[in-house]
Amino acid sequence: MRKSDRRTRYTRAAIVEALYEKLKTTPIHKISVTELCEAAEINRSTFYLHYKDCRDVLDQQLEIICDRMIEYAGSHPSESGFDTILEMWNMISNDEELIFVARHCENTVQAFDKYMKSAQKRLEQQIMESTTIDATNAMWLARFILAGTLEVISQFAIMDERGEFPQKMLHTFIRQGILHMDGQ
Repeated sequence: MRKSDRRTRYTRAAIVEALYEKLKTTPIHKISVTELCEAAEINRSTFYLHYKDCRDVLDQQLEIICDRMIEYAGSHPSESGFDTILEMWNMISNDEELIFVARHCENTVQAFDKYMKSAQKRLEQQIMESTTIDATNAMWLARFILAGTLEVISQFAIMDERGEFPQKMLHTFIRQGILHMDGQ
């Protein structure tokens, strides 16, 4: 490992940790780069080598988390579309860093979009393999299911007190939607 790679990772980690600490008491729009640099014990020029502003730190962290989710999902194929959604939900609801970042990031839905495209492809394939639904309708059904799921997940992430995810209700909606479109 090169020394500069280690330093880069250390610097980025220090910035992220300082921002997370600041966000516990201060909204993102009130945190200045100067304050963040002081908390991370770095100078401003070092900060700007890595990020544009404080929001960029959050955006990049959310992207890293979503990439991690895509990698995990790709290495753990699901048996059904519902399993794909539950897998996504379990990953998100158990990732405290993701929930923390999602609460403070303005681009949560856009960041999840990359993961959703990956999940959509898998869900479309699963719908077509297990039903008589054609490719176009499978695409729209997968989008509908995932968009609704994403909205529920987004709202769950920003809630102060999280209850249990409504898996049974979601399963019923998905199953009924697939059965209806499959003509059963």
